[in-house]
Amino acid sequence: MLLMHNLTDMTAQRKMIVPVALGLLIVAVQPCVGSVTSDVFLRLQASRDALLVQERDIRTSYDEVTRQIDDLRKKQALLDSYMAQTRVAIRGVEKAMESAQ
Repeated sequence: MLLMHNLTDMTAQRKMIVPVALGLLIVAVQPCVGSVTSDVFLRLQASRDALLVQERDIRTSYDEVTRQIDDLRKKQALLDSYMAQTRVAIRGVEKAMESAQ
């Protein structure tokens, strides 16, 4: 009976070794995994922040170019108006020249 009891205790102890070892392994490795995970997260966060800054700078440049294009279109419209007035004036002078002959 004593032999049977010792055998049962040894089997129970062997069954406990694997979960305890696994638990110790998890406890030992988790800070490293957590550290790697947080390091990866921090790098991703820094990348996102840099991209947000880049997006803001691009948006600012885009808006400035849009403003410049609008200004150029206004100048172009003004020049078109001057060209039309000048053509009318040229035709008027040419008609006057024909009449003068």
